[in-house]
Amino acid sequence: MHIGGLQILHHNQWVDVPPVPGAIFQMRSNDKLKSVEHRVVANEQGSGV
Repeated sequence: MHIGGLQILHHNQWVDVPPVPGAIFQMRSNDKLKSVEHRVVANEQGSGV
C-alpha cells in the first residue's frame, strides 16, 4: 500500500504529488538542484491510529 500526503507549492497553490515506489523527488533549474517548498498532509490512513 502506498500512502500519499506529499504536496509542493507551485504558483502559490499546493499540489498533490502522487506516491511513486522508490522515487526521490528533485527539481532542477539551470543545472542546479533547488529546494522545493513542500509539506506533508496527515490523514487517517497514514496516522497510525
